[in-house]
Amino acid sequence: MKLKTLLLSFFVSLSLLFSSFASASTLVSPSSVDRANPEKVVTAAIDNTFFILNKYKGQISSSNQALRTDIKTNVLPFFNIQYISLSLLNTYARSATKEQLSEFSSVISDYMVNAYIEGLSFYTNETTSMGATTIQGKFANTAVNINAKNTTYNIVFKMFNLNNNYGIVDFTAQGISLVGTKASEWQQILRQSGVTGLTDYVRKNMNNILNSYTDQAK
Repeated sequence: MKLKTLLLSFFVSLSLLFSSFASASTLVSPSSVDRANPEKVVTAAIDNTFFILNKYKGQISSSNQALRTDIKTNVLPFFNIQYISLSLLNTYARSATKEQLSEFSSVISDYMVNAYIEGLSFYTNETTSMGATTIQGKFANTAVNINAKNTTYNIVFKMFNLNNNYGIVDFTAQGISLVGTKASEWQQILRQSGVTGLTDYVRKNMNNILNSYTDQAK
């Protein structure tokens, strides 16, 4: 799988998980979910995504503030943004100030919302099936198989257990990590400009995230 096709499949993966689930009649409050159960975390994230997709059908746009608020309130809480941010910075996180880390996490949160919204627009009734969940120490992996255009993508949700609360921290497709791939891609910027430079770069490049991948993936 080409790198750009792989990245597209990562970003679109959440939006392809709906067809094997019954349509949710209401949003699931993140605070009501049993966060000690990794499968329930994934299922709740999917159910809320499905509800949001139907609620804003025909209005999927990063400029739709109500949509952005729904995603931030009802989907992102199932992710551990701080863990993801530290993983993206890798060793550069050690020398960053608390203010730099906080700003970078905030930008990554917005980046994920934009990627998520763009992913929703790619949903075209693909079929999916849930795989097994495995737990190793503080990490859990839940597998999902996505069948799209005669191709099966094996997506794995990686979760980290912090104080008996699982949060999604990565996706892997065909065994390749999204966070690891993006971390490698951004290493040169970190070397040249540090955490503040990368924060500015991500902030300036968080619109039309998928456009540079789409043509490669067709």
